[in-house]
Amino acid sequence: SHSESAPYLDALGALLLRVCEAAPGGVLMFVPSYALLERLRTRWSATKLDEMVGKEKSLTFEPRKSEELATTLRDFYDAVDDGVGAVLLGVFRGKVAEGLDFADQYCRVVIAVG
Repeated sequence: SHSESAPYLDALGALLLRVCEAAPGGVLMFVPSYALLERLRTRWSATKLDEMVGKEKSLTFEPRKSEELATTLRDFYDAVDDGVGAVLLGVFRGKVAEGLDFADQYCRVVIAVG
C-alpha cells in the first residue's frame, strides 16, 4: 500500500524535520496504527532521518507496552522543559492520544497523518 512505500515514509520524515526546525517546544505526530509507527521508526533509522530530527528535538515514540509510557512521557516533558524540544509520535486512539493533556509549550504543533 501507499503508506508502506519508502517515498511516503520519507515525505513524512521530511515534513516532520521542517516542522521541528521551525517550531519551538513540543511537537505531536499521530499516525493510524502501530504498524505504521514501526515502519516510520525503521525507515527513519535506515535513512538517518531520526538523527537529523534528533539534532532539532528529542525524538520519542509511543511504546506498545503501557508500563513503558511513564518513562516515555517523562523523557518528552524533560526535553521540552530543558529547552531542547521534543517530538512524540503516537497512534490515534492509542495511549498518548487518549486522556493526556499536552498544554502550552508541550504541544506547539500537532501533525495528524491519515
